[in-house]
Amino acid sequence: MNNNVYEIDFTRALPSHLRSDENMLALGRAIATELQENIKLARVAIIYPRIDELDENTLDILANDLHIDWYDDSYPIEAKRSTIKNSVKVHKRLGTKYAVVTALGSIFPSSEVEEWFEYGGTHHRFRIILDLTNAKAPANVREILQATEFYKRLTAHLDEVIFQMSTVVEILIEAAAYHYNIGLTGQYNTGTHPRRNTGGGIANPEIEIETQGEGDPYKSPLVGTIPERSTMAALRDDEIEVETSAEKFSQRAGATGRYKAGEAPRRNTGGGIANPEIEIETQGEGDPY
Repeated sequence: MNNNVYEIDFTRALPSHLRSDENMLALGRAIATELQENIKLARVAIIYPRIDELDENTLDILANDLHIDWYDDSYPIEAKRSTIKNSVKVHKRLGTKYAVVTALGSIFPSSEVEEWFEYGGTHHRFRIILDLTNAKAPANVREILQATEFYKRLTAHLDEVIFQMSTVVEILIEAAAYHYNIGLTGQYNTGTHPRRNTGGGIANPEIEIETQGEGDPYKSPLVGTIPERSTMAALRDDEIEVETSAEKFSQRAGATGRYKAGEAPRRNTGGGIANPEIEIETQGEGDPY
């Protein structure tokens, strides 16, 4: 017996004397069927949480009711849904960088806005970096400029629109190893097979192991995007400077010719200076790079 509101039998609520009357029971069933249909229609009244389920005509009407001035009827349905979802956020912060980025990101994800001090421009100006990698609609410069006027600050002026797109190339490699089995030791005595009186042995015995490896991908920032667009990045004239200091310790040896070998300091002993050296101790401090 179903007790949910969509399938419950409302005739169970009738008094017993009415349930025994066939006419009243039929009337009760007819009314119960209409009530259940109305209950199912109640979900249609839930609009905003059901944006992903709404048809295109309903989305256009909803955009008009929400006063989304930058909404475009020619956009694909997914772009329309994304614009409506973010419209409340944009309306709450109209005239800010956040509003511009959020509105553009609804159609062109990962797009950015650079203010004048970020690229060396003049005061109260900005530029748009429009990312077309995962665009949900075609990029039309005229439409983008018109839409930007609705959510940017009135005292801010657009310098330019820069288009960018990123691509990913995935390279797969495959390696194969050939395995060779050698005969088991002990099958033949040395010097018997394959030739008699020949010393036998195994040269360069090796065990081959086949391995499987998976690499962890690493994604580095795109070259030429930040802080300057279309500029190749490189390190030039990098140097490591090392400051050194040295101190010399001198040793003075006796003058030659004062004594003969075998006389001093011990007689009958060959005399000489072994391995005369000057040792230098250095101290260095390096600037790490």
